[in-house]
Amino acid sequence: MNNSLRLAVGFAIASLLPSCSTPSEPEAAPATPAVEEVAVERENETVKRPKKLQVWKPTKEETSELAQLMRDLHANGMERRAALAKGEMDTHYLDNVVTMLTATPTEAHMKGEGFTPHAQGFIAHYHEITQATTVEDQKQAHNAMVDACISCHSQFCQGPIPKIEKLYLK
Repeated sequence: MNNSLRLAVGFAIASLLPSCSTPSEPEAAPATPAVEEVAVERENETVKRPKKLQVWKPTKEETSELAQLMRDLHANGMERRAALAKGEMDTHYLDNVVTMLTATPTEAHMKGEGFTPHAQGFIAHYHEITQATTVEDQKQAHNAMVDACISCHSQFCQGPIPKIEKLYLK
């Protein structure tokens, strides 16, 4: 086997090894396209070419659009819960709730098949909160919204469920 063919086979095997292992922590996407060395079969020369661009993935320090929206909704829900517990109507509403349908999740599997109907149900319940005319109606709509949150999170991202359950009003 000639040297250039050995070099090409070596690079091919080396490039497969990382894909067979399971990393302990997710890798952050590079800020610029990574460059890899590629063996060319003529005269043992190597050339550098850019790898494919990767889709943006948030690092541990970054928050995805969907995660930030969920945090904003939780804070809004806690404020509403406090107002309703005092017998007061809540009038502080988020105007970006519908962006849930298009927001980028932290990981793709967190927004799979079935997410859209859950999101649409949530949006409908949130709209009911904004349209409520009495404290009691707003309480019922609020608890229905919390039910919608838990229904979706039961399927897509279970971690926040205990925190979400604290939004319920009695």
